[in-house]
Amino acid sequence: MNASVSPRPAGTARFLSALPTSPLLTSLFLPSLLLTSCFLLLTSPLAACAATSTPFACNPYSFVGRISDARSTAFDDTRRATLSAAAADGTKLAETSTFHRSDSRNNYFLQIPVASAEVPGYALVGDTLVVSAVDDLNQTWTGVIDPAMVGAPGTVSTVDIVLAEDADGDGIDDALYAELEAQWAASESWREGETFDPYADHDGDGMDDLAEARLGTDPFDASDVLHIDGIALDQGEIAVSAELPGGHAYALQTTETLGDAASWTDEAFYATETAPDPQGTLVTPASAARGPYTVYLLPGTNAAPVFYRLRVTDLSGTEP
Repeated sequence: MNASVSPRPAGTARFLSALPTSPLLTSLFLPSLLLTSCFLLLTSPLAACAATSTPFACNPYSFVGRISDARSTAFDDTRRATLSAAAADGTKLAETSTFHRSDSRNNYFLQIPVASAEVPGYALVGDTLVVSAVDDLNQTWTGVIDPAMVGAPGTVSTVDIVLAEDADGDGIDDALYAELEAQWAASESWREGETFDPYADHDGDGMDDLAEARLGTDPFDASDVLHIDGIALDQGEIAVSAELPGGHAYALQTTETLGDAASWTDEAFYATETAPDPQGTLVTPASAARGPYTVYLLPGTNAAPVFYRLRVTDLSGTEP
């Protein structure tokens, strides 16, 4: 996880029990606490949460990451998923809902309350949790983080979660595979005696069938592909425009050597003409349909030609 990530939006997570906090730890629960503080606590003696005769609340243990559906489309604050953690006896300890940030692929932050000794509503370091999710269709998914064990107070585990049915363990949602196979059988790419390969690029546009299905483009139509629509100079800045499907994270890359695949580098850009700070990732809302986006970057000082491309950062095995 990038240590410069800003705090989780207020109101998306809550503790389900209350316990007096040690005076030494009171400052750790201030709403303005940045996630970076969690990393600073790794070397703090407070992180040990040593057992005492009087139980006290330690710094929470946290999970952060991205929850997505079978098509790798992230949930957000409109198309929402809820994540909860329970103790082994079923006692619910924490709950959070997904959110959306245009500059971060992470869309959930789950804090587990930790105590120095056994007390209802709190976990101990080393406890095993049962983490469940409820998606936007009200379907419940159990054991979405496995194993889910409480680590040192004040530390953070980055865990991405995909809500999908995969009975055969091939890494692809069963319904999505069946849908793609049916599309292939009805397309011009079908050949008698062949077996469908979801990692093949049947329309020859440079992106495999599974990646296209997850992104939202047609795996069997070469004209339906992610591409940059325009590059223009706008008031001293370079404006790069593209039509992007919702629910995914994108990076803008440049190179001066088109034939060198290793020369492509991510560029920091501004999400709007008036944005005060640059960012390296653009995350489109899951609830939004495919739509036009424009990002802005300052031109370099080198006079050599520059080539641009988009990279989908949250789909495994994809190329721009």
